[in-house]
Amino acid sequence: MTAETQPTIAFFQELELAVLNTDYRSQPALVDRFIAAEFEEINNKGAITRREDVVTWLLNKEPGLAWVLSEFRIKPVNETVVTCIYRAKLSTDSADYRGSRRSSVWRQANGVWQMLFHQASKG
Repeated sequence: MTAETQPTIAFFQELELAVLNTDYRSQPALVDRFIAAEFEEINNKGAITRREDVVTWLLNKEPGLAWVLSEFRIKPVNETVVTCIYRAKLSTDSADYRGSRRSSVWRQANGVWQMLFHQASKG
């Protein structure tokens, strides 16, 4: 990745927020835009979750929830793969709650970045 072509921390933070904050009930096609076909997740209980389960959650989550991300950083693996590491919490969580630790792997194919893997851990 060159400095001219490398996506920024802000770019990936916007992608992560888009995944969390989008109302998929009104825009279900965006699931396929953001979530890769071979997506997997390790949830906050340590269980491996299939793409179908995550899609079901996204389609049925309460609309209007606003997420806040902090301690956001990226680790480029190569020109088409980037790992994001951050904390996430709902804007309605108490101020002393630091949020859950999260990591996501994003892959670019045909000019589109999609989430390939995600892991959430309790604070």
